Amino acid sequence: MRRSLLAKFVVTAILALGLILPLSAIVGMVHDRQAASTAVLRDIQQTGVGAQTVTGPILIIPYRRTVNAEVTDPQTGKKSIVTTRDEGRLHFLPDALTIDARVGTEMRYRGIYSALLYDAQQQISGSFNVPASYGVTAGANEAYEFFDGLVIFGIDDTRGIRGTPTLTWNGAPAEWKGGTEGAAIRNGVHAAVGFVRAASTVSFSIDLTLQGSQDLAYVPVGKQTEISMRSEWPHPSFNGQFLPESRRVTARGFEARWRTSHLSSNVESVLRSCLVGKCDGRVITLGVSFLEPVNVYLQTERAAKYGFLFVAFTFLVFQLFELLKKLAIHPVQYGLVGIALAMFFLLLLALTEHIPFAQAYLAASASCVGLLAFYVSFVLGSILRAAGFTTMMCALYGALYILLRSEDMALLLGAVLLFCILAAVMIVTRRVDWYRIAAPVGDATDPGSI
Repeated sequence: MRRSLLAKFVVTAILALGLILPLSAIVGMVHDRQAASTAVLRDIQQTGVGAQTVTGPILIIPYRRTVNAEVTDPQTGKKSIVTTRDEGRLHFLPDALTIDARVGTEMRYRGIYSALLYDAQQQISGSFNVPASYGVTAGANEAYEFFDGLVIFGIDDTRGIRGTPTLTWNGAPAEWKGGTEGAAIRNGVHAAVGFVRAASTVSFSIDLTLQGSQDLAYVPVGKQTEISMRSEWPHPSFNGQFLPESRRVTARGFEARWRTSHLSSNVESVLRSCLVGKCDGRVITLGVSFLEPVNVYLQTERAAKYGFLFVAFTFLVFQLFELLKKLAIHPVQYGLVGIALAMFFLLLLALTEHIPFAQAYLAASASCVGLLAFYVSFVLGSILRAAGFTTMMCALYGALYILLRSEDMALLLGAVLLFCILAAVMIVTRRVDWYRIAAPVGDATDPGSI
């Protein structure tokens, strides 16, 4: 009696489901390796430089206010003048701010893991329009005394400062010093710029080379802020609350330009409140992330998640050979082929840590296809059949590679691939008489009459 077709399908399905375990183990290994890579990046940031956010420059004018108040003694009725003094700071944001940044990137390695760092050469210029009387209206009994000004410049991680940054203030050089002199901006540098006259316009320029990792962001503190950036990194991710006004991204790098106004952001109000120690909102930023759009671990994980599709497709092809060519393929042979398919993803993970993903994928897929072609030529009993099977596997691996490299079209390509596989199976089996194939030997039932 012929073996039941249903029983063979059940055995094959159990084998396929059993292969979920090694595929799941490989996905878990990918997560472990990715966690190790992330830990290395975090360690490089802790011992080196982290993400950078640039804020400023901001002009600070210290002042002392003297108030003379007439006080009457409640017992004697005698009047006297009481003088009180307090000190504070006035903060001024640039009226015009222009930043031109040229960003280079490099990879830092620690063992087999790597982290992307950048060096941003920035030319910053602009001007402050200091209002008359510094914008202060003194009362009848008040007097203000103003002192030499300070310029503060916020840098999230000052360890990233390379070389000696320069500041030219109204045509004269000024020296940067560490710290922000007690301002609400925690990290950065400051410079003494001498006495700044009221009702004057002061120009400035800054040359700064800054190293960082992952993100480079700016707080657009100017009433009019223009930022331009150029880099050889071909995979920028523009982030923050403002997208570039114009941008051009090619395989050789990118160029981007931002233009903002204080009327379209909350920078002025939030930053002023933060500068006096009462932050009541999140300051707006704009910038770029220098990250791999799809890193090798994410690509390998995505590939492994398609592993069951590979197994199901291969087992389906074997079933078709059994049905259409009257072959007998043992469950052990199914299992060995399934394990070979799972090994592809393990090889891919191991190779991607040492060579580029494209080369690793080619090496892993060629190794597995070659092994399967050799083995299947004996299982199917024909080199010609093995060649057909190998061609289908090459097409499947090629389709998977295109799917993995696509960022925006992955779902569409995956759906089209599954539809094509289903259509091919339906076309190949369109004339199969399933009743006759499944019937035991000697069954006189005519399936055509049912």
